Amino acid sequence: MKLCLLAAILPLFVLQSCKTATERWLGGLTNFKELDDNALSLQVMKMQLQPTDTTSFGYQVRIYPSKTWLENQGPGQAVDFLYHTDSSFCIRAGKACISPVIVQPVNNGIANCYEYLLYFHVEKEIRLKNIELVYADRFINKKQYALKLN
Repeated sequence: MKLCLLAAILPLFVLQSCKTATERWLGGLTNFKELDDNALSLQVMKMQLQPTDTTSFGYQVRIYPSKTWLENQGPGQAVDFLYHTDSSFCIRAGKACISPVIVQPVNNGIANCYEYLLYFHVEKEIRLKNIELVYADRFINKKQYALKLN
């Protein structure tokens, strides 16, 4: 019985040891996080890039402003969220703040939802620490929101 159990578990250890440290780190990143307060709702979903790519990772971010904020805004609010949010996101690892390589607004067809695709390079200072995705709001309440990713 013990021999059968050992024979079943041993291949799992061998397969796990075949991954590089970066592949294990990328696999440990969270798949979904959500943060809500009275001003907005923020959703972060991990995007599956090439399984063999260990140089970058991506997240899909959705921002839902509160209904009261939407009622008090004029028609130009969408322009701000579509064209002026590229510097609102970063990855914080300790004291380092790494900006995304790409911030792509997405027209998703969901009313009052602003969606972005974020791509980051895997850098040494990111891999060695716990990281957070930081969204620095500039339009609704000017607060910073941080979500732990690992």
